[in-house]
Formats: sequence, structure tokens, C-alpha cells
Amino acid sequence: MAAATPQLIYPSFAENYIRLAGSTCPKEAQQLHGTALIQFYSALPAARAHERYAPEKWSMQEVMQHIIDTERIFVYRLLCILRNEKNTLLPFDENAFALAAKTDAVSWEQTMAEWQSSREATSIMLQGIPETGWDKIGQVGDYRISARAIGLLLTGHQLHHRHILIARYRC
Repeated sequence: MAAATPQLIYPSFAENYIRLAGSTCPKEAQQLHGTALIQFYSALPAARAHERYAPEKWSMQEVMQHIIDTERIFVYRLLCILRNEKNTLLPFDENAFALAAKTDAVSWEQTMAEWQSSREATSIMLQGIPETGWDKIGQVGDYRISARAIGLLLTGHQLHHRHILIARYRC
């Protein structure tokens, strides 16, 4: 008997993130990339926190806060799906969040401590999700998404921003 294909349901904006994760198993993607992501982000220099690669683009600290905010939002969505939430979850505007974050008032060290704490909590949560949970599906705004897709997004989103920091910020 052939193995069942995992439920991987997501909106088009998530395609690149899921591809970057390099697996259809969120736990495996986390294990595959986790150490390299921690090493990369932990090595970003505080002296460059407010640098932008173009005038209207986010500073490196705003990028980090965006990563933190997005991870928390996606973890909340994952939790709701795992707990069988029937209500439609709200989308979010990442640019409005970035503007409201006021990262200039927060030290780089505080932002990085928040990122590390968020990453660790997410990793622990993912390891505790049973295989049956990954195929659950929820509704966010006008799209459906599977728990598995969110689990992969959590890794793929960080990989996406690592690529941007390397290519555009020359990190």
C-alpha cells in the first residue's frame, strides 16, 4: 500500500517559503535548517541594525522584528488550526506591523533576545505536534491553509529573509 500524500494546502504567496523549507515535514525542515539559521541571525552585527539597502526599505532591525512578528502570528494560526478553531483567522498587514513596531526605541540586543526566544519556543512546539495534527486545515481571511504548510512557512520565511539579508544588505 502506498503512503498517503501529506496535506499541503496554502495560498500562492506561500509557494516560495514552502519550496525553501526543502521538505514536506515541518519537523525535518526545522532540523535541516535550524542550526544554520541560528548561526546566521545570531552573527548579524549590532552596528548595522539601522542600515537600509534603499531609502524606503526596512532597516535590518525592522527585518528582524518582522521575522519575529510573522513567526508569532503563524504560530498562533498553527495553534488555532491544531485546536480545531472554526472561526476565520484574520490576515495581517506586515507593513503596518513594521511601522507600529517602533524598533528605533528598542536595542538590537533586545530584538535579538526576542528572536532567539521566539525561535526556541517555536521549535519546541513543532517537536510536540503529532503526525495527525499536520493535516488539519484552517481558514485565514480568504484562503485555506494546512497546519503542515504553516509549519514549513515558519522555516521557509526565515530562509527567505536570510537570502535578502545576504543579497541586499551584504551580510
